Amino acid sequence: MVFMEKIKKFTDRVQALPIEEKVYISKVLLGLLAAIIGSILVLIQFHTGIPFFAQGIAVGIGWALVPIHWAVCIYVLKIDLKKFGGSKFKILTTGIGAFLFTWLIIWTIWTTLWWVCVYGLPTF
Repeated sequence: MVFMEKIKKFTDRVQALPIEEKVYISKVLLGLLAAIIGSILVLIQFHTGIPFFAQGIAVGIGWALVPIHWAVCIYVLKIDLKKFGGSKFKILTTGIGAFLFTWLIIWTIWTTLWWVCVYGLPTF
């Protein structure tokens, strides 16, 4: 029961946030998703030995998530543009820096840690 009360409190707090912050947080989570997808693709390539350009595909998927997020915000969630500054472009640009930072840092750290765990520290 305590867990459900904490979930309810969290969802109430999220519902109270302004729409700009919700879009910003969703971009950060989108960056985390892009990093996870990229890491999985790279790990599959390393472990199978099949050269299918995993990093290039991961970058393409990561960038493809941005316009998909934009379309979902506008056409599925039907965000009121008057509350958001009156521009569809503002939805696209809000949080893009946080998206890139989260995506690249998490992906780089995860891949580096995996590399060190499998192959050890490099010796120069």
